[in-house]
Amino acid sequence: MISRYLLILYLVLAVSANTETFLFLVPNYYDIPLHPQPYTHQRLTTVNTSTLVMVDYPILDVYNYDLAKASVSIPYQFTEKPQNQLLVKLNNYGDATFDANDVINVKLCWPATIPVNFDLSHRFIRAHDLGLAPERLEGDTLDIYVVLEYQADFYSVRDDLASSMEFNLVIAKLPNSLPVPIELYDFIVYLVDMCILFAAMYEYVMEGIKRAFFA
Repeated sequence: MISRYLLILYLVLAVSANTETFLFLVPNYYDIPLHPQPYTHQRLTTVNTSTLVMVDYPILDVYNYDLAKASVSIPYQFTEKPQNQLLVKLNNYGDATFDANDVINVKLCWPATIPVNFDLSHRFIRAHDLGLAPERLEGDTLDIYVVLEYQADFYSVRDDLASSMEFNLVIAKLPNSLPVPIELYDFIVYLVDMCILFAAMYEYVMEGIKRAFFA
């Protein structure tokens, strides 16, 4: 009976989600464009048949880490299975979201029941190059974009397939240069606290063991 429950648990975990992660460093020489406005909501723009752009997307940190802000829904024709890309712009909200030499952690999670191949990267792009500005102006800044390239990879005899897909995209600024995801910080703090507690009680524990077994 226990083996059956373990098998069911394994199968549930196996199909629960796929995860891709990507880290990059904001270059020291990069002139970060000004963006005094705060983040408000996602804005999805269609550039062409194969490219979507999000010009506003939340950048999380250790103080506002909330996965509820990381849900994304985009159109996609699973019947035709084209190779598309989503460009997500990194705005320096309030001119204080990130700085040069900060480490940006990108994590993508999607259900294993959605057979899609994803590839993560980042690029420096001007708005004019995406057709988001009518002409190349003097203030046309060079912005950082997280790039998601994706394509469905499966065979189906059905024609009534979904026309959109959902996934979680977490873009977070790490609090330091260590490549440790923010979601692990609570565990690390707990582990450090336990080590400190054990170190403080070590002499008493060892003394108790000696009295119990060697008295």
